[in-house]
Amino acid sequence: MERLVASVLTSCALGCFAAVCNAQSSYKEEKLLVKGGPSRIEAISRSTRVEGPNPDRYSIRNLFDNDNTTPWVTKYDKKSAYSDDGLFKFVFETPVYLRSITIRNGCQRTASLFHANQRVKTLGIEKVVIGGRSFSLEASVTLKDTPNPQEISLREGWTSSINLFKTKELIFNVEDIYEGTKYQDLCISEMTVNYSSGIEYSPSVPWKQLQELIDKNSKKRGNGWDWANLVQNNHRLFNDLLYYTLTGNKEAYLRFSTYSPEGTGQSAGMANIYRNAVKESLAVNPR
Repeated sequence: MERLVASVLTSCALGCFAAVCNAQSSYKEEKLLVKGGPSRIEAISRSTRVEGPNPDRYSIRNLFDNDNTTPWVTKYDKKSAYSDDGLFKFVFETPVYLRSITIRNGCQRTASLFHANQRVKTLGIEKVVIGGRSFSLEASVTLKDTPNPQEISLREGWTSSINLFKTKELIFNVEDIYEGTKYQDLCISEMTVNYSSGIEYSPSVPWKQLQELIDKNSKKRGNGWDWANLVQNNHRLFNDLLYYTLTGNKEAYLRFSTYSPEGTGQSAGMANIYRNAVKESLAVNPR
């Protein structure tokens, strides 16, 4: 009997999550503030595992502790894999420009525990940009089944116009997993947010040329200008106008303020989204 007890205690001490230790497991929502980088991050978890005398042992804070042996532990439920608020999300106290995130998948305490526990296979990502609108990544990200760090671009998979705005939130949904050989715990050991120092965009035409094109296509009646005709051969021109507006060109802002697309309700709705995003951007960074 003494040998059996010793064996059980050793299993609980050495394994990330031995079956005997799982008996009293439960899950909780988490919301905590993490320091570092140009903005503090409020990390929010819909479901963090709680176990034993240390309820914060598997906290989402572990994603930011620079220690690959301490994973954030949650659970994967295929039936509720998608949520508007995500399985977890990062809310930036100050809106930021982002380049990428780096993820260390799985429980990396040991090589055997990496395979014994579940790992993220497919990750859906949404950006909430300044102005309050969220935009999903065009295609979910498939991670390799490796403990090596993997970098996910936050510049690709969204339109150039969306990338011109700062990000307020990142929302993550785990859509599929690599099954663990022994345990039903989903683990991520570390995540790093890689920031950009500013707008990463090169306009296709100089401002004077764009100004002439806009003024040439001004409508004779009413406000605005013939945007459909203007961009029929160059759809980057609208992104150029956004760029010049957001970087403090007052003449560009005056022309942007008269942007009033005609036709579908969807185009009018997008115009309002852009206006709100520009308005908040300029309020945060007055020119």
